[in-house]
Amino acid sequence: MLESHKASSGNNSHSPLESSMTIRKINLIKKNAGSVVEAARGSLMNTSSLIDKDQVHDLESAYWDLKERYSNTATSLAEKDRSHQSEIQSLLECVERDKDLLNTLISQVSEKDAVYGSRIETLRELVNDKDAQLAKLQERLDNIKYHEEKVRKKMQRELQQQIVIVREEIVNMTTEYKHSFEEAQQNLSKRIRDLKKAYNAQLQENVNSFERRKEESRKQEDASKAHYELLLSEKDMEFKRYQQKIEADISSMQKELDQVRKELNRTCDELYEKKKEYTMALEKNDQLNILLKENQQIINDKGHTFSELDCKVHELTRSNESLSKKLFAEESLRRQLHNTIQELKGNIRVFCRVRPFLPRECQKSDELESIFQYPDSHSLEPRELLLKGPNIESSLGHVHDKSYFFSFDRVFPPEATNESVFQEITHLVQSAIDGYNVSVFAYGQTGSGKSYTMLSNDGMVTRAVKQIFEYVELLKEKGWRYKLQGQFLEIYNEKIYDLLSKNGLMQQQKHDIHHDERERRTTVDNVRVIDFEDEDMVYKMLGKAAENRFIAATKANERSSRSHTVFTLYIDGWNESMNQVCRGTLNLVDLAGSERLSFSKAEGERLRETQAINKSLSCLGDVIHALGVATYVAGKGKNHIPYRNSKLTYLLRYALGENAKTLMFVNVSPLKSQIMDTLNSLRFAKKVNDTRIGPMIKNRESMSFGT
Repeated sequence: MLESHKASSGNNSHSPLESSMTIRKINLIKKNAGSVVEAARGSLMNTSSLIDKDQVHDLESAYWDLKERYSNTATSLAEKDRSHQSEIQSLLECVERDKDLLNTLISQVSEKDAVYGSRIETLRELVNDKDAQLAKLQERLDNIKYHEEKVRKKMQRELQQQIVIVREEIVNMTTEYKHSFEEAQQNLSKRIRDLKKAYNAQLQENVNSFERRKEESRKQEDASKAHYELLLSEKDMEFKRYQQKIEADISSMQKELDQVRKELNRTCDELYEKKKEYTMALEKNDQLNILLKENQQIINDKGHTFSELDCKVHELTRSNESLSKKLFAEESLRRQLHNTIQELKGNIRVFCRVRPFLPRECQKSDELESIFQYPDSHSLEPRELLLKGPNIESSLGHVHDKSYFFSFDRVFPPEATNESVFQEITHLVQSAIDGYNVSVFAYGQTGSGKSYTMLSNDGMVTRAVKQIFEYVELLKEKGWRYKLQGQFLEIYNEKIYDLLSKNGLMQQQKHDIHHDERERRTTVDNVRVIDFEDEDMVYKMLGKAAENRFIAATKANERSSRSHTVFTLYIDGWNESMNQVCRGTLNLVDLAGSERLSFSKAEGERLRETQAINKSLSCLGDVIHALGVATYVAGKGKNHIPYRNSKLTYLLRYALGENAKTLMFVNVSPLKSQIMDTLNSLRFAKKVNDTRIGPMIKNRESMSFGT
């Protein structure tokens, strides 16, 4: 026993030095981090042409909040380390006193062993009972420490992910600015060509007028000729001056863009260095935690009484409660940063997906030539698409290609999988869990892959449901509870049908739409709403809805979906400890296929279906266009939004607009025979992508659990 005491006291002599050295390293890292942040702040303020200053200050404030919490954590750990050292010293003194007392007791026991033998046996039994109690308390203490370590690691991992996301957003904004500049450059080139064309036409008209005057009067030929030559010279000089001005403007814009690129690259490098320093700080923090664990183990080994261990248990319990409160605060901050990133990306985003050739299409050699090119396919996030149109013959007999350039938030080539596509919408699904109205549309011509993208076994609906259930399970550890409900509706010939209704009732019931402005939710009469307990219930519901959906054959597609389907998932969450409620809605919409009547050859009932589909899609475009208009009519408030022009837009009133986050997939076919439908779809998608809408409103509020 004496040898073990000496060994313990020897090991303890190195702990204060190692702990103090670790604390000094952490303080040095904190000082360096401050200088790096100031440099990054200056660079960000210089890029005001790319990022709004308010957004810069918001991001900066978020970072300094994180840094302050990290500093407080390091200070708290240092204070605990000093407290532990004093406790260890006190315990060592107790050990020395106990050692002297033990020697005295040994001599007394030797003298009176015969007299007090039975009493010693009783004392040994009491000691064994105390050892058993200590073992139970040690087990409780280990469990509490494990939970504390788990929570701390999760917090560090989430903070590191937020830093990575912010850096990616800066790169995305740089790429978007580059595309905007290239588009402006193309517009300038087009304007120059138009001016040249107009000038040539005016010149030709002047020459013709000159010829007529020449025929009328020979005597004025010399004077008229000199006049028109002078006019021609003036026009040439004017055109050259205008062309030089445009070239100078282009050169100036190019220089500004190069300067902005350099500043952004420098900012990205500084953020990368900041990330490295933050990672090193986390590693140092882990080392400090290891030292703290060793000190805690020494304290536990030296504990001899139940009262001392009980005090430690209460202390760790209070620490656990404090960490839980910090965890709630970090979760709120994560939601705010996540929403800020989504606002920077825009409320309405458009992804373009090109489907691959089908096996039966590969047998037609004239269809296998690709009509698409991907100018930035080497990029990590391709955004550009070039559609090669049919050959055009000029009046002089020259044949040339007609190409159309489009730019979207993302472009997915034919080889893209549903898994890679879904990775781009996981943040939107997360927003629905956080309490926002989120909608995902699939738009395109018949047979372009909309239903495969949305409703296949590994499509967006299935993957979104899986993500929601997984994240809801994780949030249970933070005190959140959720109720998930869903409905599946179909709009066919401007009538609403409940795909989950019982057999025989689908065609009979009337469904009226109602809007709750306070809750920002839409309800429909006589619609079956299902409570989802697990993922399997959702998949069964999707199977039943698929059986009831209207399917008919057209010349454009053998199994063309003749209706719009809207799967709505209501996500209601509450947290008693935080006194908060959040109500999110996720709408996953599979639109009916758009097609030209001249190509589909529809007749009779199919003709009326096609007309109803094209009308509702046109109304959807009108609503999106109206939402993007920022002007106000004097005395009448905001511009009218024509939601009521279609059942589809009226049903999705809160799924569109400034209070919602919207993503539209434009699905296109690679077939040359459908190139005009493809062009129309891409033009509609570009119109949507150019729409800019104001900030979102989150359905989150405080609550009272007494009612």
